[in-house]
Amino acid sequence: GRIHAAHCLDLSDEDIAVFARAEAASVAHCASAGLRSGREAICPVVPLKRAGVTVALGTDIVAANNSYDMVAEMRVAGLVASHREGKAQPISSRELVRMTTIDGARALGLDHEIGSLEAGKAADVIAIDVSGPGYSEAPDIETLLVYSGSGRDVRHSWVAGEQLVADRKLLRRPLAEIKADYSATYQSFWSRVEAARKRA
Repeated sequence: GRIHAAHCLDLSDEDIAVFARAEAASVAHCASAGLRSGREAICPVVPLKRAGVTVALGTDIVAANNSYDMVAEMRVAGLVASHREGKAQPISSRELVRMTTIDGARALGLDHEIGSLEAGKAADVIAIDVSGPGYSEAPDIETLLVYSGSGRDVRHSWVAGEQLVADRKLLRRPLAEIKADYSATYQSFWSRVEAARKRA
């Protein structure tokens, strides 16, 4: 069966070997969540990848990552890998982009459908505006995106060929309406939590 393990902060060499021998095992590296946890350990991405294990990037839940910004997650993953390995950029920017796209699809067993721009795959595409402030010169577009970019700079988005965001505006439903629904759900949840506390 397929195993997709989240975090994997404390893997030993033996654990990595088990992942490498498994037929369909992968790791979801949630770098920001790992740092926010306060744990000393860092997912051993470089040794995992060296052993042939698919490592994808994730964000974890809102309690551990409030932005869900995959561009920021690439940057944090690159930084913590440099810190863990004690050298600059042990994971290239291009590889970080792959971990966010095709490796994420591969980890889920969906790389034949999504994760890269190829004929026959779902047309899932984003366009990022890299002309604004904060974007500095970089040796390649991947480094520019990873170390200068932000998910807030996504200008257009298509899912399965349907454009859902145009010029940063949602096309199906107004953002204000979505935020109001979320706020109502959030308040309702915490009201129920508080009521349960009082009953306990």
